[in-house]
Amino acid sequence: KEDVREYIMWLSDAKREKDGRPTNRARLGEASINRAISSIRSLYKYMRREALVEHDVFAGVNALRTQQRLPKYVAEEDMVKVVERVLNQLESEEYFERRDALMVLMFYACGIRLAELVAIDVDHFSDDYRSLRVRGKGDKERQIPIVQRVRVEIIRYVKLLFDENICINQEKALFLSKEGKRISRS
Repeated sequence: KEDVREYIMWLSDAKREKDGRPTNRARLGEASINRAISSIRSLYKYMRREALVEHDVFAGVNALRTQQRLPKYVAEEDMVKVVERVLNQLESEEYFERRDALMVLMFYACGIRLAELVAIDVDHFSDDYRSLRVRGKGDKERQIPIVQRVRVEIIRYVKLLFDENICINQEKALFLSKEGKRISRS
C-alpha cells in the first residue's frame, strides 16, 4: 500500500526522483495521474479475480480532483462574420453550399450537437417548421424552437431537396451527401 502512495506522489512530483535526485520530467496533470491510477487499479482487480494477489492495495485510494475547464467559445465579432457568410451562402443555387450553410446556421441558432444534426429527418420538424424534435445525449428527446429566419431557410432547403430530386431511394434525412444518403459525423 505504501508503494501505491509513493507511486502517486512520484507521478505528481516533477522535482525529485524516488532517490532524491532532480529530474527533468514535467509534472503530470491530475487527469493523467487519474488515468495511471485507474489503469493500475484495473490491473489489481484482474489479479484479485485470478487470485494472484490477496489484498486490495487500492482500498481507500481516491482519484485526484480535476479542475473543470470552461468551454471555449467563438468571439462575438468572429461569429458575426460567420453568420454573414452563412447568410450569403444561403442565397446560392448550389445545393451543397446551401446545405453546409444551413448546417452552420442550425448549430448556431438551435444549439444542437453534431450527432443530433446528422440524425435529423425531415419529419422531425413540426408541420409548420416552428419546432424540431431531436434525440440527444442519454437518448433524451427534446423539442427545440426554430426562429423565423432559420424556419424560412429550412423550408427553402427542403423544397430544394425535393425539387432537385436530391433525395433518392426515399431517404428521410435532412442533410444528404453527394450520393443522396444521410451525411456522417466525419
